Amino acid sequence: MRTILTGLFVVSLSYVLNAQLQNGGSHAGFAIDADTKVGFSKFGPTTATTFNNDDWFLPQTYSGIGVGVIDTTGASVYKSKLQSNNNISFTERMSKPMFSVVNNKLWIDAIYARDFSQNLGGIGSADSSSFSNSAKNVLNPNTNWQGTSTNFTVKTDLVDGFAHLRRDGTSVYDSLWMFFGVSTLGTNGDRYYDVELFKKACNYDPITRLFNTAGPDGGHTSWQFDAAGKVTQTGDMIISFTFSPGVPPQIDLRLWVSNATYSTVNPYYFNFDGVFDGSGSYGYAQIVSNSGGTSWGSGIGNYSNNPTSDTTYATPWGTSTYPTGTNIWSQNYQQLQFVEVGLNLSRIGIDAAMYTAQGINPCESTFASVLFKSRSSSSFTSNLQDFLGPLDFKQPSVPSYTKSSPILNCNNLTGQINISNTNGAGNYKWSTRNGNIIGSNTDSTQLTINAGGTYYLSVAPYAGCNAMRTDTIVVIKDIVQPLATAWFSNDLYLTQLKLYGGSAYQPNVYGGSQGITWDWSGPSGFTANEPAPLTSFVTGTYQLILTEARNGCKDTATVWVDLSVLATNEISLSASKINGKVSLQWQLQAAKSNGSFIIEKGISPTNFTNIGSTKATSERNSYNFTDPSVTNSVSYYRIRFVQENGKIMYSNTVKLSNTSDENIINIIPQKNASSIIVSGATGSKGMVTTVLYGLSGNKIETKTIKNSTGNFATNIIYPVSSSPAVYILTVYIDGSIVTSKKLFL
Repeated sequence: MRTILTGLFVVSLSYVLNAQLQNGGSHAGFAIDADTKVGFSKFGPTTATTFNNDDWFLPQTYSGIGVGVIDTTGASVYKSKLQSNNNISFTERMSKPMFSVVNNKLWIDAIYARDFSQNLGGIGSADSSSFSNSAKNVLNPNTNWQGTSTNFTVKTDLVDGFAHLRRDGTSVYDSLWMFFGVSTLGTNGDRYYDVELFKKACNYDPITRLFNTAGPDGGHTSWQFDAAGKVTQTGDMIISFTFSPGVPPQIDLRLWVSNATYSTVNPYYFNFDGVFDGSGSYGYAQIVSNSGGTSWGSGIGNYSNNPTSDTTYATPWGTSTYPTGTNIWSQNYQQLQFVEVGLNLSRIGIDAAMYTAQGINPCESTFASVLFKSRSSSSFTSNLQDFLGPLDFKQPSVPSYTKSSPILNCNNLTGQINISNTNGAGNYKWSTRNGNIIGSNTDSTQLTINAGGTYYLSVAPYAGCNAMRTDTIVVIKDIVQPLATAWFSNDLYLTQLKLYGGSAYQPNVYGGSQGITWDWSGPSGFTANEPAPLTSFVTGTYQLILTEARNGCKDTATVWVDLSVLATNEISLSASKINGKVSLQWQLQAAKSNGSFIIEKGISPTNFTNIGSTKATSERNSYNFTDPSVTNSVSYYRIRFVQENGKIMYSNTVKLSNTSDENIINIIPQKNASSIIVSGATGSKGMVTTVLYGLSGNKIETKTIKNSTGNFATNIIYPVSSSPAVYILTVYIDGSIVTSKKLFL
């Protein structure tokens, strides 16, 4: 168990820690050289070494790639006020957004502050941001710290304060570096500073002159550890340093912990170093790196053996100096006025990215506020003198943005989910369980997809950081097709073909149809853009493409037209009226395969509609159907036979009049005589014309006889052929078609 010591001076131990600091250097692309200008080094490292390093401010003339860390907006206004002895205090933030990558280094945050000053212009003004005599490091800021306005030893009067966090690379797991710069009004003798970092916000009210922190542990937040000594909660930290002419600053690092933690815990990432100063149940414990005694930082002040040459550029708005006992404005720091420190916090063991196994966010803002302080002596518990701040480190803000998503369909099979109007840099990570992401742009503000589904967006300040906002985006993929069907009919002369396109719309969640486009194509260059086009009869495949306007989706249907689907003498249809109803009888020359008979009725020989159906079986060849609706003066009937194998055959077409005039026509081929006997009984007298057509519609033979009695008989000769040919026989009575039948002879 460790012994808890309070109020212990750390002078002797500080010199041991000093061995761990280099005398200036270049770290993570930043110059520690007791100078604030990019591209210039006067102390420690040479200009050639640091020319392309970053520094606090960018000069007006510079040809390298280094960048100024601090924003200089308003510099001329500040300069004018300071030159006019205005006792002002102000802050400037980082010149880039948080988590910006600059020259392959990840910038986290930076801040500069100018403090009030005493005896400005020799007129006896006081520093209004000073501690009362009772304030000490280990006391509760909420109850024991109080501000005042007073004058004190000028070497403890803080003028400028700088702080910057960055990583030595582009990953949140690269080494974390913290850089500080402090200037004081006076330069005589040793000086003692603290840079205190609060996990929770620390504030100062200049009216009440009271401090307020959100820390729950004696006004601070304590570091906590598990049984293995690994960090489970980060807390407050203080970096105390002593600056003496000619040597690097002497550093004392401490963490706020409970007495019990200090007594019982052996930290995993660093070591407690035997010094603890506290008040009550908590205090600051000194730590040292367990990664070795070197290469964890550097520090330097603007000092050499020649005071005349030790002046160096201060800030774009200048600074306050005290060369002759009077506070005056100057563009440059005087000898010993400015000190810089750079610390590799990862090497020391202070880095949230090292604690992720304990559930700590690698990108959490480890510290919310920073407070620059000066002390009266090297003792850690000596009286606090001046303060600069508290200054707030920026916290990563919850990202705001606008999102838009596509509706995928047959016209747009791929699309983009877009993130716009963002409030700064961020990392946008996508995933999906039931969609599909194209390419490798899963860490982007634009995601290319080709499938509907649910897409998940996780937004973090930077790659590797915990998400600060999540979103669920549902993308619709509307690829519901219309349902196309195609069939046809022919006229009695076999010269015209009537095509029929059917469309049905599948029920879906995307809305009803917004219109169908019809696109027919067929043999001999046939095209049409209507549901039921009429065209000349040509054997071949006719194709219908339906396109839905809402989503561009298509469906295709085809129908094959040839002799086998035209009226054939294999199906013989007759019709008669019985008790006001129409009785249809048809007979197959031979029983066919299973299938369906579709009964079709029309008001003309070219326009038919379905009025019923009956099943066909291979066991029978005679069928009948009754049409109970006889409404037209003239009706046409035919049978469409759809066989099980998909083949279609048509019967002859019969005409039936809804009057007392009825016609019965018999057509009997006489193949041995190359003739056709046509006879019939008609309900009226008149001229009977029989016409025999070839397949192309050419007339082969015509006979006209006078029907004086209501009964007639005639014969017609057809050409002799070595192979069967197709003919169309049409019978007219007084110019009106009575029947038409296709014959294979």
